[in-house]
Amino acid sequence: DCSFKSNLDIVCSDIDMVFIPKKTKNLNICDIILELSNHFSSLNKYDKVTPICTASIPLIKLMIKYNNYLEENKSLLDNYTKLINSPIYKNYPYDVKSELSYVNIDISFPVNYNNKKNKNTPFQQIEFVKSSLSTYVEANIVIRILKRALKLTDMNNSYKGGLSSYTIFLLVISYMKNINKNNNANTKHKSNTYGHAFHDVVKFFSKFDFYANIIDIGNKNGDIYNARNKKYNSSEYDNIPIIIDPVTGLNAGKSTFRINDVQSVFIALNEELEKLRSEYDKNNNNNNKNSKGDDKNMEKKEQK
Repeated sequence: DCSFKSNLDIVCSDIDMVFIPKKTKNLNICDIILELSNHFSSLNKYDKVTPICTASIPLIKLMIKYNNYLEENKSLLDNYTKLINSPIYKNYPYDVKSELSYVNIDISFPVNYNNKKNKNTPFQQIEFVKSSLSTYVEANIVIRILKRALKLTDMNNSYKGGLSSYTIFLLVISYMKNINKNNNANTKHKSNTYGHAFHDVVKFFSKFDFYANIIDIGNKNGDIYNARNKKYNSSEYDNIPIIIDPVTGLNAGKSTFRINDVQSVFIALNEELEKLRSEYDKNNNNNNKNSKGDDKNMEKKEQK
């Protein structure tokens, strides 16, 4: 799982698995998916088994009740109960028990098994994520917060037209890499705080024109944001973003047909952050005025 392997997992993260068979000759992926799905359904352990053969990345989606998963292990079940009732969730605005009740497991078949060059694609992506996070040190926190925000708005699922975890990663890294390029920086990107980095990313993509531009962090010419050229003028690209995966060279945004809804989340986040910053500046100015007034009073007392 890319998120767990690269420490980008959040609370209630899905468990992602990749299926790679030993033999590839005369392999029919859809047959394997249906056979495995029937097997999972027969076990009566899963609340929902959904085979998806027609997606760009074929997969099986499994849903299992967390309590059922832990019922044979009392110590883990006790820890789960303590987690739900812990002070961490005292002021939590969402239904904790509902949110932590299910575990979602995705088993994907993301490569063309007849092409040996593509067999290691998932592992190459994980290594690329790790390498990028070591270079752009703030990206980890920014990505986690974005993932959480998009999850709460149901925009974190590419199958439903939202952004996948990997695509969120590509957006954040594209921004940070572009900032480094524009500042002629040769060192690890680091702004004043994680908060500033998050606000900068949200503000940028709240105004970004996803329909007119291409995002390509692996562009050899160095330009990360480019106007769409003739290659992407066909109707199949009309309602989706073009976010080039530097590992495969393919469009990682192919499934994000609800990019307008995704951008609405960025816009809402930016508006809230602008309000908070305005309130902070106002309070800070008032504190400074009060401090200056106290200093003047102190000076008068000393003169007396």
